[in-house]
Amino acid sequence: MKLVIITAVASFREDIIKLLKKAKIDSYSGAEMDGYSHSESSSFSWFPGAKEGIDSHMFFAFTTSKQAENLINIVTEFNQCTVENKNFCIKVGTVPVDKYI
Repeated sequence: MKLVIITAVASFREDIIKLLKKAKIDSYSGAEMDGYSHSESSSFSWFPGAKEGIDSHMFFAFTTSKQAENLINIVTEFNQCTVENKNFCIKVGTVPVDKYI
């Protein structure tokens, strides 16, 4: 089992929901949040040049390893085909879940 974490700027909210559906991940949670970056030295930043928080969303789901890998592939394709500014692409990470109740 994996915990999948997805973050993106708020404008991608509906896209993320569609991508989760495409990956057959039917149950997930989401939250609005502000994104910050205090790094001025990096050419690649989650929120470049943001002095104030950027409206963002975070989604997470417990899912199978296969579905998690499928979602990563779907989001990778989406980012390559759709996202012009790679600083604001959809980010996905997975965490192994060893035990759960």
